[in-house]
Amino acid sequence: MKPYPDWYYDEEAQKGVDYRKIEAVQAYDLKMQQLRNLEQEVEEVKEATRLGREEVLLDMGTGTGEFAVGISPHCRLIYAVDPSPAMLEAARVKALSRGRENIAFQRGGLLTYLHRGEPVDVAVSQLALHHLPDFWKFVALQRIYRLLKPGGRLYLRDVVFPVREDYRPYFEEIIAETGRQAGEKAAGDMKIHIKEEYSTFDWVMEGLLKKPALPWKKRITATASWRPTFVQKSSRRGLAISKATILLPGPVPAQKDSRPRPPSSDISPSPLGRRRLLSAKG
Repeated sequence: MKPYPDWYYDEEAQKGVDYRKIEAVQAYDLKMQQLRNLEQEVEEVKEATRLGREEVLLDMGTGTGEFAVGISPHCRLIYAVDPSPAMLEAARVKALSRGRENIAFQRGGLLTYLHRGEPVDVAVSQLALHHLPDFWKFVALQRIYRLLKPGGRLYLRDVVFPVREDYRPYFEEIIAETGRQAGEKAAGDMKIHIKEEYSTFDWVMEGLLKKPALPWKKRITATASWRPTFVQKSSRRGLAISKATILLPGPVPAQKDSRPRPPSSDISPSPLGRRRLLSAKG
């Protein structure tokens, strides 16, 4: 029996850059180090979500783990989730090399991750939701909502686009600015992102977040400074928009998931992560 119906979206069907390949993962890690100010990003997330040192954080789409590693000193435990084994291996090596013992790496996607750990206080999704078509974005948001404790928080950041009469100069300037910031390879990846991935309109994302099926207690939405740096610079010329959204859910009613459950897709935490998990469980 298949773990999900045959109409269920296949997150393993690669769209855009193929991050199952180690060469692509290494290039991605280098690009993110060039384009993102991780120290500032960590501070922004801490402040926006009021992250506490005894809280549990879920990093959906952790990639090579740079954010998870950076924010790990500021909370008790992190579940760092990604569908790519190559990404997770790079993230695990990074965490070990920097002595981070409170990160449990799990294989899974926005639509397939099965959380078996502690309840989540804060969920973070950055530059991951654009891998899904719009309908499945909403399904992913529902799934994250159910993982959060009552009063938990979601920090969501991704690429969204405004309405334009002519997108050719708009996208060409974004591609050119990406190349100026991070080189020709990154500019090529941006072309693939625009052509093959699922970044949507800003108003579509806001509409998804307002649906009654996601009864958030409070919503704060702002056109935000967004890393990579090129988006922040471009937005001043009306080129690119990104949303940083902090969402606080109300009580979550118990819901039984009637779908057949897939076999475990978890990758065991690193030895360091496992020790930290055991001590957290007492």
